[in-house]
Amino acid sequence: MNRPRGHIVARKELLAFGMTHHSIARAVTRGELLRLRRGWYATPGAAPLAMRAVTVGGVATSLSAAEVIGLWSPPDSTLHVAVPTNASRLRGGVSQPSRPGRTAPLQPQGSSVSKRVCLHWRTHRDSPRDGVASVIDALIDTVQCQPEEYAVVVIDSALNQGLLTLRQLESAFARLPRRYVRAFSRADARSQSGTETLVRLRLRALGLRVSVQVRISEVGYVDLIIGDRFVLECDSKKFHTGQERYYADRLRDRTLIRLGYLPMRLTYEMVMFDWPETLETILSRVRRREHLWPRRSKTGKTASRRAKTHEENGFS
Repeated sequence: MNRPRGHIVARKELLAFGMTHHSIARAVTRGELLRLRRGWYATPGAAPLAMRAVTVGGVATSLSAAEVIGLWSPPDSTLHVAVPTNASRLRGGVSQPSRPGRTAPLQPQGSSVSKRVCLHWRTHRDSPRDGVASVIDALIDTVQCQPEEYAVVVIDSALNQGLLTLRQLESAFARLPRRYVRAFSRADARSQSGTETLVRLRLRALGLRVSVQVRISEVGYVDLIIGDRFVLECDSKKFHTGQERYYADRLRDRTLIRLGYLPMRLTYEMVMFDWPETLETILSRVRRREHLWPRRSKTGKTASRRAKTHEENGFS
């Protein structure tokens, strides 16, 4: 899994490794180990979110775990912590909410800024590693505390990275209330980014036919196609910056236009923070039926023949 370097360990693990109580104390003094709470330590390279979760009294889960693991997840300022049902003496000024998944104030030691923590009560024992819940448990907690589209984003990312299979996911969701099953049914392992997932979900919810990761001759795979030929590419700064990448993207667009497709590039900001305006731009073309092949193109190809130039894997 895509975890950062660094570890979170219990005192008993350090003792089993060969350290003594004295050597542990000396390592803390030297800064080689960080004491998180009674009986728990971390190396300086451990994930900050995981260290904060262990300090509270549990392990990182939901979107906090997703960020540590390396899954695509929406911005979230809440610390999500999985704690045993019999947890007591939670640290950091956390007051235990009355129902699982409810948020409570978190006052970090040495800080005057009040933050939020979402507690997820555990009725079973998983196998957390380095202060982070297992992928399955993190996804289950995400589904129960996040909007459905955000939950699908994280599920898609986990499937795309090969961290679990559809069968494992189906088995895990079988123990959840039926209202959460829809998130599983909307997942698609082909999705390459969270913004791609969000656009797919939002457009299909409007009844549009959206194909995912379509291969087009002379171009390669494109993120989404609305109808027959309206191509949407969901760009990210991570993979679409730099002069070489910028030039390659424009070459793709030029080829798409030559082949009769209508390309449109969507940035992270357009999807996450400016969606109403972005959607209106998309729908303006759909209303004019520009997303469909003309009945007969200038080259003389009929719409049915042109439609065979790419594979459609979506649904209406």
